[in-house]
Amino acid sequence: MTKLAFIMAASHSGSTLLAMLLGSHPQATTIGDTAGTSYRKDPGYRCSCGHKAQECPFWLHVIDQMAYRGFNLDVTDFGTRFEYTENRLVDRVLHAEHRGPILETIRDSVLRLSNGWRRQFRTIAERNVALVETVTKATNSQILIDSSKLPRRLKFLLRIPELEVKVIHLVRDGRGVAHTYVRDNGWSVEKSAIEWQRGIMATEKLLARLDRSKWRQVRYEDLCLDPQGELEKLCVFLNLDPSRVNMDFRSAGLHVFGNKMRLSSEQAICLDDKWRTAFTDSQVSRIEHLVGKQLTRYGYK
Repeated sequence: MTKLAFIMAASHSGSTLLAMLLGSHPQATTIGDTAGTSYRKDPGYRCSCGHKAQECPFWLHVIDQMAYRGFNLDVTDFGTRFEYTENRLVDRVLHAEHRGPILETIRDSVLRLSNGWRRQFRTIAERNVALVETVTKATNSQILIDSSKLPRRLKFLLRIPELEVKVIHLVRDGRGVAHTYVRDNGWSVEKSAIEWQRGIMATEKLLARLDRSKWRQVRYEDLCLDPQGELEKLCVFLNLDPSRVNMDFRSAGLHVFGNKMRLSSEQAICLDDKWRTAFTDSQVSRIEHLVGKQLTRYGYK
């Protein structure tokens, strides 16, 4: 069985950091986000090893091995996203955020009506399995750590019988996530807080339908304050040897796409809580008024 650990989290929650830490374990590996994103089309985009993505020896090897298996892989677009551009309605249904049981049943009913989507799903599923198997074999690993984050992607990965999927629910203080949205996107604090809440609610609805033995939760703040301890617990969950946790993740020879921190040489793991000084008391109060219940539920005072 091909093994995959899926990190599910809101954006800006530390998923790239966690993926690189876990992927540095000698029995694991990571490439970051297995869904692929359009920003790789930049000809100057670099793998975490420092090479340009389209010139990286590791990725050239993966491309060659995928071709041997009958798949044409482009590092700018893996072709592993669950989408169906031939039918606009079906594609919109696929890209809708994950909801509760009733709406998910409706989504599934609509998708079952499309013969084209059923064929497309099998094709995309085969590409996902082939990519995971190729990367784990190339790195002599037992499991691939996937930082794709989105619940709606996980929904379909869980339906691939060839994959054994375990889920890591990574949570970060919504005020910290909101600060990043405000700083990087120019959003209001209200929009930023609601975006964090939306992701949390979608994640909770998916996890409610997943066997508790299949997922574990970790808080970004706990990971930063006690990385060794948190990683050891996650290794036990993933059936990795906890005594072989590798904190020297920058020298692990990973080939990661994703957050710009992949290119940093900084080894220290530092808690980012800039929101505490960047936000005014009024801004913090407005966020807490909107998402206070979720903050409390995850232990944020």
